[in-house]
Amino acid sequence: MTRHNQKMAITNGDGSWKLRITHRKKTPGKGGARFRVKCGDCDQSFDVYYGDDALEINGVYASIEQWQEFWGPLLGMKKIE
Repeated sequence: MTRHNQKMAITNGDGSWKLRITHRKKTPGKGGARFRVKCGDCDQSFDVYYGDDALEINGVYASIEQWQEFWGPLLGMKKIE
């Protein structure tokens, strides 16, 4: 896994800001494994907790299949130019 941007306000080259993404492995006593996704130019964020068969995204728990049904079409969108 590559290291992601940890600093604020780094441009993406197209005028937008790079997301800041951190990862925490599953640790006994500290909760499950998660990714934290932060905005590139402010401190807003959301967490994605994951296990073998389900994801919790910003407090919403669902199976991986349900998330794929939702995110699949959105991620397949073409770029707006």
